[in-house]
Amino acid sequence: MNLLNAICIQVTEQECNHFIFEGGQAVGKRSMVLALLREAFGPHNLQVQEHSKRIELKGEIARHIDVKIKISGHHVEVNLADLHGYENHVITTLLNESILPPHSICDHTNCKVIVVHDADRLSSDFQHYIGWFLGRYAGCNKIIFCCSDSSNLEAVKHLCKVVTLQPPSFEEVHSTSICLLLYGCLSSHYSAGQFDEILSSLR
Repeated sequence: MNLLNAICIQVTEQECNHFIFEGGQAVGKRSMVLALLREAFGPHNLQVQEHSKRIELKGEIARHIDVKIKISGHHVEVNLADLHGYENHVITTLLNESILPPHSICDHTNCKVIVVHDADRLSSDFQHYIGWFLGRYAGCNKIIFCCSDSSNLEAVKHLCKVVTLQPPSFEEVHSTSICLLLYGCLSSHYSAGQFDEILSSLR
């Protein structure tokens, strides 16, 4: 069983409500999250669209902030790098909007997931608030933090399953490059001899 299947089972069976995906830039954190959500909810229920959402800023000089988000029927994504210091307001709004009406039955069809990119930017105090919120409204609310290092999320780490994504090895990159090269050569009608010469130059 691969990593994605194992995580998918935990989501669908509600063995673990929340996740932290940690890893450096370009290791595929967002791709893994979207693949997980598609497996869990089905591709037809995860038609992702980009929107601008207006968030009211109580107690601030600015009255509101317009935030770029990605949404589907089961999730909302936000990148903290785009929030200009208003992370607490935006995440609080998204959390409050994820609360189901009273007496609603939580099941797989109405599960909502909040995906927070660049979650390293969350302050420790606000992490404690998120932990309190998730404890109070446990059930259908799920949150996925994407960060470079899970040690920056110590206040919520105990609530989450941590998934560490490693950069691809040299062999994996080399193999992928050769496959792309082969595809390019075939598309450009290179002869077998010409392809062998190009391949030899890479070794």
